[in-house]
Amino acid sequence: MSSTGRKNDEGKLRMDLLPFESLEKVAEVLTYGAEKYADNNWKFVPDAVQRYEAALLRHLSAYKKGEQRDQESGLSHLAHLATNALFLLWFNGRETADVLTKEDVTMCEHPYVELSFYYANSIFCNKCKSYIKLPEDQKR
Repeated sequence: MSSTGRKNDEGKLRMDLLPFESLEKVAEVLTYGAEKYADNNWKFVPDAVQRYEAALLRHLSAYKKGEQRDQESGLSHLAHLATNALFLLWFNGRETADVLTKEDVTMCEHPYVELSFYYANSIFCNKCKSYIKLPEDQKR
């Protein structure tokens, strides 16, 4: 029996190459968003791809003009940009049925921007703080 251990890592992802200091900046943006809206709210924003593309470009534009920090959050524009890029990457691998549109969220008296969290055939209204059951024909 050999006195040295062996581990086969060939062909596996090199997670040790990730820039964890930079990922912490992304986590700061995610924490800010969770405190402002709710945990993982970003997954349930209607028309998410279009809106996150626009947000990414706004943060890139501000950064290119010399602005380092977002005025609202006080966090790095590049961290916001990276966060939006990760959102787009996540949505890119999703089925279209998993992405909400404005039409999906018309059953509440509040504007669709208040609605999020598709869960168990319901949508969570951030304003009402309650779940709204989807009609049978809108269930996924």
